[in-house]
Amino acid sequence: MKIAIFHDFLIEKGGGERIISILSKYLKDVKIFTSLYIPENVYETFSSKNVISVSPRISKIISKFGLVKILFTLLFFGKIMKNYKRIINKNYDVAIFSGFYSIILAPFLSIPKVYYINSEPFDEALRREKYSFYTKIFKKLILKYSRIEKLALRNMNIIVALSRYTKELYESYGIKVQRVIYPPVEMNRFKCCKKIKTGGNTFYLLEGYYHIKGLNCCYVYSLK
Repeated sequence: MKIAIFHDFLIEKGGGERIISILSKYLKDVKIFTSLYIPENVYETFSSKNVISVSPRISKIISKFGLVKILFTLLFFGKIMKNYKRIINKNYDVAIFSGFYSIILAPFLSIPKVYYINSEPFDEALRREKYSFYTKIFKKLILKYSRIEKLALRNMNIIVALSRYTKELYESYGIKVQRVIYPPVEMNRFKCCKKIKTGGNTFYLLEGYYHIKGLNCCYVYSLK
């Protein structure tokens, strides 16, 4: 089975990038389509052999400007990749989408489509204070993209969330989420503080170091 993965951009070691890294590691015959790709900034699992994007040099320049990065990503998936829809439909069996913007390609593909949600809905994200300026200035454009997002989500065959919270958040916006699949946890990064068995489940209270913000955090991880 040939799988095409569509992810906004690969320019940092984030949570969404970790999921794509895991998928590309364990799924065979995978190609990743992304608007921007900076190899030295992402996980080692990625390779130029299975990533299709603009050159790293162009990616570095565009990634420095937040608004330009978003607009280019919309152009990449909404226009450039759209022009290759026949090739994608012919050469791949399944499409997996990840991120905010890559999903705008979904309505143009006829192959089965899976959306693995690793972020909040677009409308929810715009409620953040740091986006209030853009919301006021680009109100019409944002409303248009919000409609495009809803159309793209209706075109997904399966929508999967990475947590119950994410599932409930999307469903509060009227978006049906079929499944919850928790991403793997790297147990060697944490030490087990406590193990609790209840109701047929085993819960592990883990303590570890959150490398991005330099904070000691507690996590609860469960196994059935």
